[in-house]
Amino acid sequence: MTTSHENPLATVTVNDLRIDVWYAEDRRDEDGGVRRAYGYRISDSDPVHKPVEATDLESRVGSDIDVHQALSTLISFLTAAADGYRYAMANPGADPESLRLFPMWVGEAAYMNEDELAILTLDSSDVSMDRRADLLDQPPLGAGRQVRPSTLRLNGD
Repeated sequence: MTTSHENPLATVTVNDLRIDVWYAEDRRDEDGGVRRAYGYRISDSDPVHKPVEATDLESRVGSDIDVHQALSTLISFLTAAADGYRYAMANPGADPESLRLFPMWVGEAAYMNEDELAILTLDSSDVSMDRRADLLDQPPLGAGRQVRPSTLRLNGD
């Protein structure tokens, strides 16, 4: 079983947030079906934040290995964490379940980068295996910025 981020199949970088996703193993379910399991690592440049690494993303039964779908699924969970973070800020004392998907710093980072994560959701099928989305100096969203789907280069100032 692959448990390391040393050789990710897909890596995207959104500002300081880095997301690595890789195929980990096949897992049999209780009915004998096979699910593809994927590992991921979420990190940023803040040395206080401990990177999040797990292999708990699974495909539907019988699915082919598809790191792009796994990336899209992870981004959906990050978007939910961002929604939970937003709700908790607007409603002090609230404890939304979606905010507990990841450590607090991940929910905050997802909230701060939700526009870029939305673009990744739309373009994740265009991320090729072993291709890293490089961070470029581009204008913020809405300022004429263009995302080239083949390279998925993002930077929202």
